[in-house]
Amino acid sequence: MYLIVLAMKKFYIFLVLLSSSLSMTAQTYLAQDFGRTSAEVKEFLSAKKDITVQSPSHDMITATTEGFRIEYYFNEGVLYKTLVARYYTTLKEANTAVDAFRTYYELLGASQMNMESGKHNQRFAAVHGREIHDVNVFQLEKGSIQLSQSKMDLDRCPGSEMKEIVENETLFAMISH
Repeated sequence: MYLIVLAMKKFYIFLVLLSSSLSMTAQTYLAQDFGRTSAEVKEFLSAKKDITVQSPSHDMITATTEGFRIEYYFNEGVLYKTLVARYYTTLKEANTAVDAFRTYYELLGASQMNMESGKHNQRFAAVHGREIHDVNVFQLEKGSIQLSQSKMDLDRCPGSEMKEIVENETLFAMISH
């Protein structure tokens, strides 16, 4: 009986991930490994079609395509953080994407923690190895919802980025064990 329930759970997770594969596209299509240099990321992006690439500063690159935007952040010339923003027209679509992220982190075995939530936003964090992931959904205006997912390498991030983590005792405890 246990094996049947386990198989059904895995099948359900597979269906959730499959149904939300479009929302996960931003996570995989332009993803880069931490530790890559800004030159390597620029070279990678130059080979992609239908994206707009900008470098607003020496420590950030932004790539925009239909449906989402990804920002790459560099410390001492190496990638330590990415932020993906995707926009939805219904809360139902955004919630499906959030559920897909939660399921994805569950499959990874990541620790998850709900963060601030309100009438027009929800947020949670997941810690996997030496990475912290932050998923945030908020309603910008009627009919426009933004889902952002950031991930940060705790070993490469500058001290200023650690401030919010250290100030949140529960989140700090998650990464400290």
